Amino acid sequence: MVTSPVAALNAVHAGKSRTELDAERGRCIARSAELSGYGRLSGAQVQEADSLIAEQIVLDDLIARDDVAARSESIARGRAAMADPGNREGRPGRRRWCTGSVTGGRPRPRRSSG
Repeated sequence: MVTSPVAALNAVHAGKSRTELDAERGRCIARSAELSGYGRLSGAQVQEADSLIAEQIVLDDLIARDDVAARSESIARGRAAMADPGNREGRPGRRRWCTGSVTGGRPRPRRSSG
């Protein structure tokens, strides 16, 4: 069975902490910068540069997934706090509507024409 290089890199980096992923990404960027500073690359260096690009793409994807998971957890905690009646402002049982207007969602008084 032939596995793709991306799948192999995913397997290598899956399960690493965010700190480890950031460190690996920094290593890839530093080595890529070092290679780009050379005037001419050998065949092995070209292959290394290509594999560093692929590895950075995989790391960026894993880091983005970690960011989404962290945001999702934060949103879930916020929703749980909002669902608790003890965290609501105002009188108990009163429903508050807010449309973002200056009056806090209440209709504005009409001006008298005259």
